[in-house]
Amino acid sequence: MKKIILSMFFVIILLALSYFGYSSTKKHNVKKQAESRIQELPSFSFFNLNEELFTYQNIEKEETLLIYFHPDCEHCQYEAKQIVLNKEKFKETQIIMISPASLLAINQFNKTYELNKIKNLEVLWDKERKFENYFGVATFPTILIYDDENQLQKKHKGEVKIEAILKELKIKEETISSRLEPNNNMFNKFNSLINVQLFLFKL
Repeated sequence: MKKIILSMFFVIILLALSYFGYSSTKKHNVKKQAESRIQELPSFSFFNLNEELFTYQNIEKEETLLIYFHPDCEHCQYEAKQIVLNKEKFKETQIIMISPASLLAINQFNKTYELNKIKNLEVLWDKERKFENYFGVATFPTILIYDDENQLQKKHKGEVKIEAILKELKIKEETISSRLEPNNNMFNKFNSLINVQLFLFKL
């Protein structure tokens, strides 16, 4: 009898270990797939505060700053305040703030921080709780920065200083400038050559 009980005990332990191993592997694979999926801006769709559909095709600016938030989250409130204070620095960036909270709470948040006064900022309602399907498991706030080719530049979980966000956007600008420099140098050399030829022709 003791042997039977002992055997059953070992079987239960093996089954439990197998289950946890499978569960852990599955979670890891799901996380990996999500990380791979968000490398390019997903074809998302949410609702604006008028309950009209807003999709990735409605993005008007070159760069995109996505913020997943909740009105009751203090860190999210901080991000909203900082964006409003630095709105001039985000003129060339499409800001999209998405929340799964009630429409009433989101509207109140929108009015409190006067987000509706920023033309390039959209506050969206995740009515059907699809954010995690598009962007993977998220905390409040989750911040994603995409470049003008819809490629992910950075993903932050939790509160982020506004300077860090601006730095991510600035890095891209510096990269573009550095790419243009060789072309400008080539143009200057070509222009100098023409001037020399004109001078010799006059002689």
